[in-house]
This record gives sequence, structure tokens and C-alpha cells, in this order.
Amino acid sequence: MYFKGTLDKLGIQFEVEHMGKYKDAGDMLTRKDMSPETKESLNALLDGIWSNVTSTIGPARRMKPRSFARWWTRRLSCAGGGAEGAGG
Repeated sequence: MYFKGTLDKLGIQFEVEHMGKYKDAGDMLTRKDMSPETKESLNALLDGIWSNVTSTIGPARRMKPRSFARWWTRRLSCAGGGAEGAGG
């Protein structure tokens, strides 16, 4: 959630000093959307979680992780959940 637009309407401005490319703690107060670096970090995190889910749940259902990922993506698509990017 990013608050820059709301803060602009209230006349509030923040000054944040970034110390590195992937240091984005102040972004929610100074931006209206995610930076490319934040998207990259978040996608890496979600890819790791998805990998863990497929490698844990798949074998528990007697499926290979990749087969489970395809099955789950199809289920989301059929349910109208939009599976863009799920599992990969």
C-alpha cells in the first residue's frame, strides 16, 4: 500500500534517504507504486514460497511438484482466480 497520493492531498511531504538499491522502507510514503527493485524482491520471495508449497504439497498428494503446480494453476483459472504468474 502506497500513500504518496493521499499525503500529497493533505500537503504532507516526506524526505527519505535511501542507502541502497533494495532498501525501500520509506517507499510507501514517497511513491505511488512499487519500484522495480521492490517488485524484483517480492517476486523472488513469492517464487520461493511457491516452490516450497509445490515441493511439499505435491508429493503429499502423490504428484510431482511440477504436475501439482500445473494442476493448481488450472484450478485457479477455472475458478476465475486469474493464475497469471502462479508457479513460475
